[in-house]
Amino acid sequence: MSERTAQLDPVRAARVLMALDEFLPIELKQSDSTLPKYVRLENALVRAIEAGVMVEGDKLPSEAELTAISSFSLGTVQKALRSMVDAGRIVRKTGVGTTIQTNAKGMRHPLHARFSRHDGPFFPVFARIIGRENEQGQGPWTDVLGDDAAIIRLDRRLEIGREFVAVSNFYVDAAKFPFFKDRPVNQFATENFKLLVENETGRKVRRLDHKITWSKAKPEVSGHIGVETGDQILEIKLSAWDRSNDPLYYQILHIPPNELDLTIESLV
Repeated sequence: MSERTAQLDPVRAARVLMALDEFLPIELKQSDSTLPKYVRLENALVRAIEAGVMVEGDKLPSEAELTAISSFSLGTVQKALRSMVDAGRIVRKTGVGTTIQTNAKGMRHPLHARFSRHDGPFFPVFARIIGRENEQGQGPWTDVLGDDAAIIRLDRRLEIGREFVAVSNFYVDAAKFPFFKDRPVNQFATENFKLLVENETGRKVRRLDHKITWSKAKPEVSGHIGVETGDQILEIKLSAWDRSNDPLYYQILHIPPNELDLTIESLV
């Protein structure tokens, strides 16, 4: 019997349930009560993984069991699990259930979303691709890249430490940079796109223009970053240019309200 099969057997599942029944109430009691309940539950489950209460391949208790253990509503439990799926921390398969995976990877050299507490180290950024599609609409990205550009939009979910989640929309002309369209999309999850463009083409970013505004969260963003549609969020809009003043890419970061310091570096 393989290790993975053993971890999915009923005995192991029962042991995980007993361990969580002891671990979660203590962790939740010590958690920040000002955070949304689903975030508190997700953080507690992540800490259970980090503490070895659950390991790679273990089967998570059912939604009903987690509801009983946490004393949160079923809706809260479901929202926490959806967030963990988006973050790549768990996998849900029909006939198997929900299992733990611990292969979340930090982004390489994050540039535009560097958060810290006052005078503290930057939090790691864990990224996950949530979409890639041809951008048909008009917007500030077409003002930069041009109306005739064959624009591809890559969407990423950015987990800032265990503090909050942001979303990035990255726009690029696939005619100039076809690898953004042709390569398997999951290869881009942890990439620094500025460095990728430079390494692949030799075209270095010589100018970055940033605009920081308050905006209302759109439906396609709000669910990922833990706010209600229409809530006020921070948006960072940036455009990158090479030495010939030729546009390279455009990006929008959607950031929920938070108490962290944000550092923006023009060029690295």
